[in-house]
Amino acid sequence: MLVTLSINKASAQSIIDTDNSNVKDFWSIIVSENIQTPITLLAQAEQEEQPVKEEPPKPIEYTIKSGDNLSTIAKQFNISWIRIWQKNTNLTNQDTINVGDKLTIPTDDEVLDNRPLFVPPVPIQAVRQAVNQSVITESAPVAQKTYFAPSSAGNTYTALNCTWFVKNTVSWIPNGLGNANQWDDRARAMGYTVNNIPAVGSVGVSNRGYYGHVVRINSVNSDGTVNLSEMNFRGLGVITHRTVPSSNFVYIHP
Repeated sequence: MLVTLSINKASAQSIIDTDNSNVKDFWSIIVSENIQTPITLLAQAEQEEQPVKEEPPKPIEYTIKSGDNLSTIAKQFNISWIRIWQKNTNLTNQDTINVGDKLTIPTDDEVLDNRPLFVPPVPIQAVRQAVNQSVITESAPVAQKTYFAPSSAGNTYTALNCTWFVKNTVSWIPNGLGNANQWDDRARAMGYTVNNIPAVGSVGVSNRGYYGHVVRINSVNSDGTVNLSEMNFRGLGVITHRTVPSSNFVYIHP
């Protein structure tokens, strides 16, 4: 007959630590009844007390949908779009993703290698032509101001678009902010101040439309409007100046 005792670790150890007479009696019972030994019971007790190891969190696989970009996807998972870019090394351009492709969303504690952002080439002839024409005369309520666009050297945005114009006329704006509707999120991730308060020299960002729109703020009016300059609002490469409600934009500050 096989008898199995239900015994915890402390009891098993107590049996092993008993004096000689008790041990003798105990072993006689084991021999006659074929009971499991204290050594076996102790091993079983130790095995039962082993902590259960939790499985580490697994990365999530996300299928790209129409209208997605890295910033909108990152918002869904409360992470930075930079981490998605770093994790998915199959991406060749942070501004171009394809509907139906799959992205791996990294876990919070995952260590990722830094990856340089894709920098698109700028057509040299288009740059030269636009720079030669980019002297802008501003009409502001207080005074007449003339702005000369700084050199386009280092401007990696697509020539003659609103992003290219703003980079040309606001020298502290960095490259690599992507399409206009990505500028506020990416600038915030880079440490720039982004809020709803306009200021002279700040950059206004609108997320309306497929690509969004960015403008340079020239002055702020007491009636809640701003005076701005922009390119590509009326047509490719066309510079316009407007006065609009300040609520039309969020603002990036240096």
